[in-house]
Order: sequence, then C-alpha cells, then structure tokens
Amino acid sequence: MTRSADDTAFINSLPLSIIHAFRNETFPQEFIKQNAHTFLDDTWIQVQNLRNYVRDNMKENRESSPAPLIKQEPADTTAALSKPTVRTRTVQTETGEALEILDSDEETDAEDDSLSSRDGSFNYEPGYGPLGEEKEVEDKENSGDVFEGLKLRSSSPTAVDSDWDMESIDEDLYGSDEEDSKPDIWVDSDTKWLDPGITSEVLHPPRLTVINRKVSVDAVERILGGIPHYYPVPRYSTAYILDASDGKYNGRRMDEIITDMDQESWGGSDGRGSKDSRPMLDIFTGDKIQCFRRIQTCNGVFACDSIDPSYTNTERYELDKTALDTLIESQFKAREEEMNSIDKATLVFWNVIKSQSCTFKDGDGNRCDGTPIMKRLREPRNGFEYFIACSKWTSGSTGHRSHSLKTGVDQLALSNLFNGVPLNGDSISSTCTRIISARIGGRVKRCHYPHNADGRDSYMKKIECKAKRYIYTPVDQTIRKACIVYVKGESRIEPHSHPVLPATKMTREAKETWEKCIEAAGTIGSTVRSIDQAPSTKLITKGRSSALIDHALQDRRQREKVLREKKKKLFPFGKGLPGVQHLYSLELEKSESERYIHLITSSLSGGQLIFTFKTALLALIHTVSAFEVDGTFKRVEGEFDEIEFTIWHSGLGRALTICRVYSNKKDTVTYRCMFENLIQLTRHLTSKKIGFKALCPDGNLLAMGTDMELALIGGGAEAFLATNKPEYSGINTEDPHEISAHISRICLTHCRRGIRSVHSDVTETEYSRLMEFPFLKSEADLTAFTEWIRNTGNMNLINWLNNKLQPYIASGIFRFRSRMTDTAWATTNGTTNINESQHKWTNQHTGIKLPLAEAILKALEVDSDVLKEIESSFESGVQKNPYNSSYNRLKRGLNKESSKRAKTNGSKPRARRSAPAESSSSGRVKSLSKGRAKAREAASPYPAPEASSSGGEVKVMVPSLGNDALNNSTVIDNGFNAYHLLPTHAYATFGDDYQEHSTDASTYFPYIGNVNFNDIPLEMRMGGWDVPFDFNA
Repeated sequence: MTRSADDTAFINSLPLSIIHAFRNETFPQEFIKQNAHTFLDDTWIQVQNLRNYVRDNMKENRESSPAPLIKQEPADTTAALSKPTVRTRTVQTETGEALEILDSDEETDAEDDSLSSRDGSFNYEPGYGPLGEEKEVEDKENSGDVFEGLKLRSSSPTAVDSDWDMESIDEDLYGSDEEDSKPDIWVDSDTKWLDPGITSEVLHPPRLTVINRKVSVDAVERILGGIPHYYPVPRYSTAYILDASDGKYNGRRMDEIITDMDQESWGGSDGRGSKDSRPMLDIFTGDKIQCFRRIQTCNGVFACDSIDPSYTNTERYELDKTALDTLIESQFKAREEEMNSIDKATLVFWNVIKSQSCTFKDGDGNRCDGTPIMKRLREPRNGFEYFIACSKWTSGSTGHRSHSLKTGVDQLALSNLFNGVPLNGDSISSTCTRIISARIGGRVKRCHYPHNADGRDSYMKKIECKAKRYIYTPVDQTIRKACIVYVKGESRIEPHSHPVLPATKMTREAKETWEKCIEAAGTIGSTVRSIDQAPSTKLITKGRSSALIDHALQDRRQREKVLREKKKKLFPFGKGLPGVQHLYSLELEKSESERYIHLITSSLSGGQLIFTFKTALLALIHTVSAFEVDGTFKRVEGEFDEIEFTIWHSGLGRALTICRVYSNKKDTVTYRCMFENLIQLTRHLTSKKIGFKALCPDGNLLAMGTDMELALIGGGAEAFLATNKPEYSGINTEDPHEISAHISRICLTHCRRGIRSVHSDVTETEYSRLMEFPFLKSEADLTAFTEWIRNTGNMNLINWLNNKLQPYIASGIFRFRSRMTDTAWATTNGTTNINESQHKWTNQHTGIKLPLAEAILKALEVDSDVLKEIESSFESGVQKNPYNSSYNRLKRGLNKESSKRAKTNGSKPRARRSAPAESSSSGRVKSLSKGRAKAREAASPYPAPEASSSGGEVKVMVPSLGNDALNNSTVIDNGFNAYHLLPTHAYATFGDDYQEHSTDASTYFPYIGNVNFNDIPLEMRMGGWDVPFDFNA
C-alpha cells in the first residue's frame, strides 16, 4: 500500500499512545491478541479514519499552540499530551498578561511547566515525591551532585519486593509550573559493553525517573545494537531500556529473549503467576500500560575449593574485558602446564584412577565397591613392574578394574600417594583457576587439575551472588520493549561476586540454527561430523563459522558445532603438478600472511616438494614441546604423497595439522631439503626459527616424533644440525646421529609392529620378551637380548633386530641410548598416534584419492576452518572440546583399555562344558588353535598364585603386591580340569588349551587351590609319567 507524503507525515507526528488508542477502539481486544503480528507496523492504519478519530477525540487542534497552563491551587497540574510545535510563554505587561510566541530554540520559557517527552516514553520531574521532598531534591541538584542521596521510591528497603498492584500516580508526576522544563537529550554513555556492536545512550541531564509507584531510578540508559550477552551492575540506580522493534525476535517474549541471551545464570519467578503483580507503567509509551515484572536473582558460579582468591573475593559492577582476558589466559596456561612435569603426570593419573569405580558385578548384580591398589605384574609391561588393580579382586574372578601405568608416571611417587605420602610439590601450583557457570556447576563435583601435592580431592564449591534485578515487559507483546532495573539490597545495589565467564551458554538462536542443520542433513544416522560436512549446513549458516554465530557452538559436547565460513571454491580441476603451479602463481599475488601454497621447489635428487600451510597454524609450533611428522598416501592420487606435520596443543585440547608437504620422492636428500626449507619459511613468516631446546637457546621443542623411517630421521637430523649452537648446547659434533639422539622419539607401535609378524615363530614367553624390547634399561640388557636373538637362529628375528640397532633408530627407542633429559623423555609422546589420527581426520573431512590440486584446495578449506576455530577459542575462551584435557583423555584411554581387556579375557559368564563340542550352535567348527588361552593369559595383568610344597600338601599362594604380603587362597574352581606333574614342569589343561610353567619357587600356576600331596599317585610324584590327575574327581 502506497501512502502520500502528507499521510505518512501525519502518522509520524502522532504519539504512539494515540495510535494504540485508535487501534483499541477500532478492533476488538480478542482480535488484537490473536493477530498481534498485524500491528507490528503501520500498514493496518486507514489514514482517513485516523484523522476522523483525532478530530473527534482530541480536545485541542494539533496545528495550533496550546493555551498556557495556569497554576491552580490546590488542583493538580495536567500535563500536555506532547510538546507543542509552536512555543509560547506568558508575560506580564502594563495592561495585564499576554501570550508571547518564541522566535527561536534559544529562547526559553522560565514559567513553562514540565512536559512529557516528544514520544511520550518518559515522564520526569526532579521534584517528584510527597510534600516536603521537592525542595530536598532541588537543593541536591543545585549542589552539583545530582546522584547523591537519590534512591528507590520506597518507605523501606524491602518495599520494592511487594507484589501489590501498582496504581496511577499521575497526580504525583509533575512539579510546580515555576520549574524549568528539561528537554530529552540522549548522549553517549560511558558504559563499556563486551558484545561487539552494543552501545548505549544515557538521558541527559540525569534526573529522578519514576518507573512505577514503588520504584524510581537516578538514570535512564537505552541499549543500542541488539540484546547483550553481558550486563553491568550500575553503581547508582539505573533503568536499562531495550528495544526489539526491528522484528528479529518476533514471536518471543522480551523477558525470555533477555534471559536466553544473558550468559549469567539467573533464577526466580517469571512474573506470570496468578499472584504476581501487573504494575501499570508509562515508561514505554507515555500511557499507563499493564506490564509483567520478572524477578531474577543471580545463581552465582561454582569454583574449585583451591581457587585463586582474586577471582572470587571480588565485587563486579562494570564489565571488564581485561579481567575476562586474564581469566581466559590463566585457564589456557593451566591446561598447558597440566602434564609438564613428572609429579603432575603422576598426580593426573592418580586423580583419574581415584575418580573411577570398579565395574565388576557379582552374580546378584551388586557392583564391586573395591578401591584401586597397586599390584605387581607377572612380567614387566611398557617398562613398569606394577599395574592398578581392584582391592576386591579374588582369584578366579574376572571383570575387575585393571589399568596399566602410563608414560610419565613415576611408580615410586604413585606408591607414595597410595600410602598418604605427599609429593615434593615444587612444580605443582597450590591454586586453581577453574570457575564454571552455575548452569552446569551442580553436576561437576570435583576439580581434577593437579594442584594438591598430597593427592587429596578438590571439590567444586558454590560461590553465592546477591545481584538481583527486575525485568519489566508490556503485557501487550506488540510493544517490543523491556526495562531492566537492578535492585538495591540493604544499603546499596548488590554487585556480582564473581568474574565474567567465557560465553559457553547456548542461546536459543544458536540452538535453532543447529536444529535446522540437523533437519536439513537428516537426523537418522547423522553425527556431528556428518552434519557439519553436509552441503545443506553451509546453506543454512551462510558460510559463517560456528563461532561467528555463537561462541558456544564450538563446544562439541553440546552438539552445537556447525560449519564455518563457506569458502569460495577455487577448484580448477587440473591434475598433477602443473595445476598446482597455476594455483601457486595466484597465491603469489596475495600477501604472505594470506597465502596457503608458500613454496614449490626441488631437491638435489630430483624430488618435487610443495609446501602448504596457514601461517598462523605454523606459528603454533613455537608454543608446543614436540611435533610429529609422517607421510600418508591415501589422500592424494598419483605419484605425490602427503607429509603431515602435527602437534598436540594442550591449551586448546586438540590435535592440529600445522603444515602439509607434498613430495614425490622419499630419500634422505629430499627430506633434508624439506626440513631446511620449512625452517627458513618459519623463520621468515613468524620471525622465529624452529628450534630444539637441546640445541639452541631460543628453542622450545623437546622432541620430534617419527614412525622409524630412516631417511626421514636422517634428513631431519642433518637439517637441524645447522641450528646447533655448541657454545650453548655443549654438543661439539658434525655427526647428525649425535643430533638425532638429542631430539628423536620413535613410535613404539611401529617398533613393535615387526614383532607381531614373527608371533607364530616363537613361544608365548619369547613373544612377551620381544614385546618388552623397547624398554630394556641398559647396555647390558641389550647385549643379553641380542645374544639371545642370535642364538635362536631365526633369521626373521635377527634381521628385525639388526634394523632396530641402527644408530638413528636405537637412540629413538632406548632410553639409555637417547641423550634427551629425563623430563623431555617422560613428557613427550612415545608414539605417533596424534599424527596417525590426523591422517584419518583429514581423510574424513576432505575425501581420499583426490587429484593433487584438488587435494591441496580441500586441505585449504579444512585448515582455514581450523584456524578460525582456534582464533575464536583464543578470543572467547571456549574450546572445541572442553573435555579433552590430559585428564579426560587419560580417563577415556584407561576405560578403552579396560573394555578391550574385558573382551580379550572373555569376561562374559559362560556355562561350563563337560566335554568339548565338535561345532558351535552357529555351525562353526571349534578351533584347534592353542593361541586363545595364550591371548587371555597375556591380556590379564593379574598374577596367578605362587605354588610351593611342604609336608604332604601343595600350598598355593597369591602375591598381594600393594603391601608385599602373601595370602593363602582357598580352592576356587575356575575351569582348569587337570594338571600334568613332572619333576621340572607343570602342564595345565584348560578346555583344549595348553600352558606350561616352571615349578621352581617362583612358579605361577593358573589353578588356585590347596591339594593334599598324599592324594597324588606315587608314579605321578616320581615323574616319567603321562597320566593326567583330575583335581575335580
């Protein structure tokens, strides 16, 4: 509908109160409620009808000046509906009073009454109040301190909480006609807001403003730019006015919008109960309209009981961005330092095992209430002699907890914690920075950061907060405004008692966005990853990063992650190196910081190398202690392979690929060229070279993890030899093997992979000894091991050993051959699992078997998105996965290990069979392999009992390694049917499986029980027999 300019000007000249009155008289109230959206703009107005309504109902013609108001006693003053367009004043002449028309805005009417604002939004009067208060307020204003002494209009501090109905107070709103009028002027406020784009204006000059009969404020501040996530607490009473008339939040209640967007946790009534008051307010339209009043009290926060007092012994009024940044930085630092010492690594392991309960259940379904203890392994495993067991474990029972000790854990220190002896604690901070919102704090009982040297638990405690506020919203939801007033306590407005926390709360808007993504991608069978990768998701989010929609959407635990900014697809679909060279030429037109393809070069041996990375990601190598490098061939089709440089960033709690190099040759010369160019690029782009702490004074790296590829290790050693500073390192050598010994860690998984290939050629005992090869402790042990291997005559084993004894490999496997410090060795990974997992992660996000050019551009999209995520994390303090700290990952690893062991042990109860079946119920023929029992025996860390004979009895004893005592065990039938006894060996039969053990004093028998020696036939005790004795007979 098109209107004339006169009609539009006429509508705009009318106060909102007249428009609402016209609407209420034209339409039934029921129709207005059911069709509220119709009245959000002015298209419903019939202009001629409105003109008739104004003409018939207005007492004064709006085109002429109103007559001057004459003060009458004792009647109340009547306020004008709006400011006149022609300004006049009454003057005294010789013949009497006369009406003078003012010529300009500079002239003022000293006798003019206080009028309402142009839009009717506020009625102000400094002299408002009961008789006798007018002069007091006026004196205070004249003194120059307008805020001093102003307070909520109540007779007592608790009167503002009354729920009795608010009545009209028109007669109290206006002062005498002798006071000057104050025009409504909005000026920029000094209030600092944390939300980008949010500003505010304050009404000037400050004056006492009536909200309703019970509440008055000293200042009015209107918020511009949207609905904030954080609000300051005013030091003097202030009404914050919010306006959502732009239609963005239509269909939602204003108080719900405010509470939903607010990152604080608030509790209290929503103001819509049958007994809640409905005050009449004129602050929104100039007319008294019925409003809801929502009362909210801050729920506070939860903090570790070892929290740094500076974070909780505080009073927060203003929003302090610096304080938020400091908190975020301290929490990042705490995560980065969580496992940077042996004591901390041990304490984290202690916290994990102590927080878990045993999953074993007896026949009645009762869960085990045992506690963790240390027990000795039958044979050392991963360099440790002990493992974590359950105190309620008994011989023959399966399914109890058992955890291996992890790299970095000190067995003696862990034993001290079990015995109540505190750690040294020099590297452990006694204070914590963990603070979480009350929204989730009630579900988090313990703080698991390692800051108690005595190993005691740290519990999360509630930090109470007295901040309180009212939210006034019109009952008529077509009026899209709200007013927030923070309430005074006994003597002041109570501030928050806690700092501002990162914006981890998921807003309704963010949730609705994610729900649309789920619906578009398909709910059945979908995961967070598949939804993020769906093309429909990018259409819904318009290519923006999830953090740009809402910071909380980075949190995978809340399933909020959405795809980030949509990249312009630049796939030219050219295959091979020429297509990449074309892309490189386009990259050279960009600034260095914006490039992704940084260099294409060749090695002296003819290998082609393509260096791709985001500079900001590469710079993260200066913030970590180790990196891993390995090649993968799945992603790229053709002669080129991808070499991926990965790190684990403890602060972010995630693995990152910081550089991808594509190469068509894998020799030492090419790898040396790769490392040398990467060092130069890093130094050029980040102003700092890649450096190892053992080699140069400004180095930060402790280790380089590889998968045992000799050419890769050799090329890296030769390249980093040039970074060595002998005057600092004390390493006076030109031998790259010596450099490798100071920086190289080789993956244990890859080292053991060759052992598995000879499993069928050796006995179980020999296989266990081979698997412990990387944990030999001295040259003497290695010499004995080498002699044993050579004596076997097995060429597979001999060739395998010769490969492992090469200098580049041996120094990366054996602790006694490495020149790294104890701390460097203990706090860096002994595997390349991070690198391997990143191979898989990249493949899942980009696809596999891609042409070289497409593979690079697909990686560009992934790396760009990752960079945006981490930049958002550094800015907001929200991690992509906040439950990915060292503690959480160790906990998940132990649980996974337990589950795997339970499956291997076959812990599911089975009925005992009296005779072996020829086939299973599924038709499968039973295997004749002897390996199943060996696998079960190898998987279980619990020792079998020691057996000895004295008198006429075979005594079976079980080591209890937590206290080094030996306990006699009663007879428990665990399914072993018979023993073959010989002078030097004992054979135990279990079903179809066969096991052999020595019968010396350290014998471990798989059967548990006491046997009377006299019951054993003489020929069996004498030896030279082959008749089984059935203990169950």
